[in-house]
Amino acid sequence: MTVRAIVGLFGLNLGLLAVGIAVLYALRPYRSVGEVGRLGGLAYLLGVAATGVVFTFELAVGLPLGLTGMVATLVVLPAVASAVGARRGHRLPVFSVGPIRLPTVHPVAALAGAGLILYLETLFRAGRLNGLFEWDGWSFWVPKALAIHEYRGLDEAWFTTLPGASYPPTVPAFEAAAFHFMGAVDPITLHLLFWGFHAGFLWAVLGLLSPRVRKTILVPCLLALAVLPNIVWRVLNPQGDLLVGQLVVAAALLVLLWLDERRPWHLPAATVLLAGAMLTKREGLLLAACLIAAAATASWSSRRRDWPRLAAVLGAAFLLSLPWRIWFTVNGLPSDAPDGGFLGILDHLDRGWPAFQLSVRTHLSVDLWFFACVLLLVGAVLAAIAGHRRIGAFAATFLGLAILGSMWVVWSIPELPLTQDGAVNPIVRLVGSSALFAAAVLPLLLERAWASSAPVPSLERAKRLAPPLPRTTGALVLVGALLLYPAALLASGPPVFPSTSDCRPAPTSEGTLRAVFGRFSTMQEAIALVARVREVGYTQANAEPDGCGLVRVAVHGVTSIAGGRDLQREAGTVDLHPTLEQDD
Repeated sequence: MTVRAIVGLFGLNLGLLAVGIAVLYALRPYRSVGEVGRLGGLAYLLGVAATGVVFTFELAVGLPLGLTGMVATLVVLPAVASAVGARRGHRLPVFSVGPIRLPTVHPVAALAGAGLILYLETLFRAGRLNGLFEWDGWSFWVPKALAIHEYRGLDEAWFTTLPGASYPPTVPAFEAAAFHFMGAVDPITLHLLFWGFHAGFLWAVLGLLSPRVRKTILVPCLLALAVLPNIVWRVLNPQGDLLVGQLVVAAALLVLLWLDERRPWHLPAATVLLAGAMLTKREGLLLAACLIAAAATASWSSRRRDWPRLAAVLGAAFLLSLPWRIWFTVNGLPSDAPDGGFLGILDHLDRGWPAFQLSVRTHLSVDLWFFACVLLLVGAVLAAIAGHRRIGAFAATFLGLAILGSMWVVWSIPELPLTQDGAVNPIVRLVGSSALFAAAVLPLLLERAWASSAPVPSLERAKRLAPPLPRTTGALVLVGALLLYPAALLASGPPVFPSTSDCRPAPTSEGTLRAVFGRFSTMQEAIALVARVREVGYTQANAEPDGCGLVRVAVHGVTSIAGGRDLQREAGTVDLHPTLEQDD
């Protein structure tokens, strides 16, 4: 990992942001430069979704997708979208320099905002130092990215034999793009790609809700969203579980605002995001269906006008995902439906109730999501009582359908144990999207409930006890938090960048060693060597991630360098040539 890799990744993200700004410009005009900044997070997610759709199309039809193709996509997409916006008569905002006035900041919002900034800075540091040890990441997500990077396309030998064969290739395509822009296959810096996705998602929620929700509600809720326990653990994982939820939740906010405000650009933007979600993971289709069904339920009173539009959103998003579905069908990959079909649950009726209990228990787990889903239901009830029944019904219905959808996934695959263990059951990863939805929608529900209620004396006293901070003080709190991480870097000297050599530490006389018989790009190759090594007597040999994107075949517990040399000589007699490394 180097500064060059970080700069290259930054360049890729700027390209995605440019695509999104242009796509949003094609859908609606920008009234001011400030509005471009406020909606920048939404634009970034639109850029991720639109670019993912185009990358997947190019891969499915056999177009070469190397660095040249990726750069061309990032140039042509915004050019075409900008031309569409100009054709529709959308004017560009006029940049004017006027007096800069800092806003007043309530102490609650200032402290929560500072906490959010510190959280992202800490997460960035963790991302740039993180090794690749996530099972799904190194077993098939990153190997697929390596295949796209190496062969500039969907190599059948890789994509038909690796686990998750029917998973869409959007995330591997982005990972391959990251490798190109970083200038090397760097599975350590790769984690920062997903840091960017998460930062963009938080920015999108802030930008969409800031004109509609007071900062004393929005910013603390946004901080709570960022630090949901299971979300924090998975933010940097180089796989698609969190990204699909981020795209669906951004689309859900747009649909919710459309139900409330009827802006014509909301539904087309949601369509792009849902198409990106469907091409991120197969669960995207299920979540999109739950979203549209919830919107249809909330718009029952205007169903004749609204339902055709909502059906068009789901249909258009599905059509954009068809090239990939055609590719994996033509190439004989297994369907992304359950083995028993969509009605296979009828053959396992005894799993229904336990699957429902598992889904409810997972949604309501305090250890995983604090009280996000419970608070969503409370907020939906309060909003409905305050007269905002439509958005309350939308939020509650989506959560209910998500519970039933998660139940159906577990119920329809009888091989899945009824457990929250992520190694054998995907329900926690799936429910993560529900938790993101709950935490993102809650501020709007609370705002509507609060704004519709009469002020009470205790609230007025609270305002007097905690008045807004002076303009300069509030800005200093936020700027201070923003500069804390760079200042800490400068104070501690040049940053240390891990490299692939750190995954192969030289043996020393202290501690135990490991004998490494080989490193491979795929688990299948490693397992073949494991079988051979065990056959000649090294029964403790195992395949495991080395933290740098490869799978190593190793025997642990070598007690000394001399013992390691003896093992090397003995293995050489059967044409095996292990190297010695310091053990973790």
